[in-house]
Amino acid sequence: MKKPSQRKKVLVVAAAIVALLIIMLGGYIITRTVVPERSVANFCTFRKAHHYDFNKSDYAELARLYGELEKISPNDIHPEVKAIYDRYYELSSNPSNTSTVGLSLTEEVAAVGKYTDSNCTK
Repeated sequence: MKKPSQRKKVLVVAAAIVALLIIMLGGYIITRTVVPERSVANFCTFRKAHHYDFNKSDYAELARLYGELEKISPNDIHPEVKAIYDRYYELSSNPSNTSTVGLSLTEEVAAVGKYTDSNCTK
């Protein structure tokens, strides 16, 4: 039979391990659920990182990109980014509507391009 001091040491070590696991799990959950801040800096960083991806013609990929950009877009460009995301999402879900894509996004895409040129240094 173990001495009381050995049992106490085992319990302390077990409690420390459990506490560490709880802290690690909490940190993981927090990092996965925190929504990125809407800011010009985050907007520009994303646009720069995915510059060439925005030139693709795959509606599902464009919907994904604009969906990510929509989450971090500052308020002054958010409505345009959201409109573009909504349209590409609709097109990726129903490709038969492709004939109106250019007409329905011209102003929004131009606004996002102008915003990017004005606010994101190259």
